Amino acid sequence: MVSSTERQRDILRVLAEEPSTAAELATRIHVSVRQAQRDLAELRARFPSQLREEPDGDARSHRWYLDGLPPEPLAKPLTYLSHDELTAIIAARGLLRHPDARHPGWESQRSAYDGDLSAALHGLLERSGLADEAAAIAPRTLGASRFAVATDPPGAVATIGRALRTGQAVRFRYRNRRGGESDVHVVPMRLVAIRGEYH
Repeated sequence: MVSSTERQRDILRVLAEEPSTAAELATRIHVSVRQAQRDLAELRARFPSQLREEPDGDARSHRWYLDGLPPEPLAKPLTYLSHDELTAIIAARGLLRHPDARHPGWESQRSAYDGDLSAALHGLLERSGLADEAAAIAPRTLGASRFAVATDPPGAVATIGRALRTGQAVRFRYRNRRGGESDVHVVPMRLVAIRGEYH
């Protein structure tokens, strides 16, 4: 019998290849449509920023899409984090957040973790049940300054990461330090974080 983890991993693999309806998924992974719908609902609750559904011709049918690379299943699920490991995740979340023009500089209780990687770490802390512990640590005992750092467009890190892994080029609007802009089509190099900004 296939475990729910294996079944959901198969669903993510299929959606990474092509958008599908619950009925199409059920046929591909050999389960009932109802089971596929339950798995999709659970996956969407777990990965709301990656899994989305859109009407497919009529109001009763929906096609499911997976944005970005599929989530990685854990071969050895974590039971504990040391205090240093938890602090490192919280510090990275603060460093990777988008700066808030209304409240620049240091991280605060109002800080939004809306950059791609910052939101991913924030979601990890919440799904792990560590949101309260994280709130007790940041920003009272640990903070990260993002003063005067440009924001990354939504999805940029995931798009560049996918292009690097698959050897593809990307198109985007490039803005240089003098404010000049131009459309470019390039093969990206690996991402490097310099002074809190990805290059």
